[in-house]
Amino acid sequence: MGWFQTVAVWPSSGVAVGTLLLFGARFWPSVALGTFLSNIHYFVDSNQWPFLPSNLLVNLGTITANTLAALIAHRLITRDRDVEPFSDFGWVLERFLPAALLCGLVSSIIGTAGHLLLDPSWGLDLVPGIVGWTISDATGVLLITPVMYFVWHGWPLRLTRRQWTETNIQLLLLLIIGVFIFGPLSGKLPTSLVSPSFLWLPLLWASIRSPPLAANLLNNATFFLVWTGTERGYGPFALTSLPTETTLEKFLGFSGGETSMQIFLGFTTAVLLLVQALVGEQKRAKEGLEDLNEHLEAQVERRTRDLTTEVEERKALEGKLRHLAYTDSLTGVLNRRGFLDAADKEVSRIRRHGRPVSLMIMDIDHFKKINDTHGHLFGDAILKDCMTMARELLRNYDLVGRIGGEEFALLLPETDLTEASEIGERVRKGLEELDRLDDDGQTVRFTVSIGIAVVRPEESDFMQTMRRADHALYRAKKTGRNRVCVEEESRAPANQD
Repeated sequence: MGWFQTVAVWPSSGVAVGTLLLFGARFWPSVALGTFLSNIHYFVDSNQWPFLPSNLLVNLGTITANTLAALIAHRLITRDRDVEPFSDFGWVLERFLPAALLCGLVSSIIGTAGHLLLDPSWGLDLVPGIVGWTISDATGVLLITPVMYFVWHGWPLRLTRRQWTETNIQLLLLLIIGVFIFGPLSGKLPTSLVSPSFLWLPLLWASIRSPPLAANLLNNATFFLVWTGTERGYGPFALTSLPTETTLEKFLGFSGGETSMQIFLGFTTAVLLLVQALVGEQKRAKEGLEDLNEHLEAQVERRTRDLTTEVEERKALEGKLRHLAYTDSLTGVLNRRGFLDAADKEVSRIRRHGRPVSLMIMDIDHFKKINDTHGHLFGDAILKDCMTMARELLRNYDLVGRIGGEEFALLLPETDLTEASEIGERVRKGLEELDRLDDDGQTVRFTVSIGIAVVRPEESDFMQTMRRADHALYRAKKTGRNRVCVEEESRAPANQD
């Protein structure tokens, strides 16, 4: 009979499963040795000589039972290697809790079978023995194994200021509730207030808000508080406080409230582990969403940056293409299309302010002869020299364009015919004085003829101004070249009235 009076919780089972969970099945000799030493302590504490043949047989059976049970539990809880222990609700529910119960059951069956072989009369206590041993070992696994795991992976315990504050409050509540329910005052309180379920308040709070290690340490403190109070005869599980046996205890053959205490501790620990796992899953899901959000934001930022770069490159390419489309590749000034587009915009702007705009058309005299005499490359050099000098003599806001082979157009904003004529003369003289050496070292000079016209407000088509400036250029050519001619004032038609 004495063999079945086990302690409420057998910590060695939890240590055995925790050792194999942390270090692997190859450490089973350590489990066997630990069980042997625990049994020696148990015998000595029970005033029994541990090395009696019967006690040695019991010790051997217990070692076999605990080691085999721990190995079976380890096999079950490590079947899914991709899941971190105690962090997944399904793992706790489908792996750890059944493993704890199976560990207790295997250990109890083998252990009680050994007792039965020693004395067949103990078969009368077989069912209570198996159930008590199972619950004791299973509760030990539930209490000790998580603490070992979290201590190994989470020590030293680092808490934020908020977590320290909450943990201290939880511990204080736990002590206050424990003292009232499992202390001397428990017999003076109404039965409705002496309920161990009040302990769930700080424990559930800790499982939701505190790190797993802190919550499990508080749960183990609860176990020692309940166990110590019950052993001293206080609280709802004390033998002296139960006038009648519970239905379960009658069925199993137990007396007193030890079984109720074991079931309460085991159930409380299982619920806390499930809540912790659920909170952990939610936290990981939130962190996963945050990581995904950061990843998406980074992708959007990177894509935006890529698009911005692509748009800038495209704009640069468009600008380059536009420049090529509107620029004369030889002289670097606007080509005919570019000049006409720019001139239309500039004329429209000047007209809105009622200011004068003049147009010069310049042609290099006898340019064909220069090409024929000195070659086209030399002629190209003359064209570039002509434009370089012209831009130096013009203002920054004047427009210059090559509208033909050796023919150029110059738009002069804010300039009337008189001012345009002066500018044209300055350009003509500057180009006339320009010297260039040919391949034979001979100095070659060239002249230009210039025709000038002013944009008239009544004309909507800029080409009309172009034609009048071209007529003026034709007169400059006809009257001897190397000169500037302005448009002739047209007479208004006579009134036919």
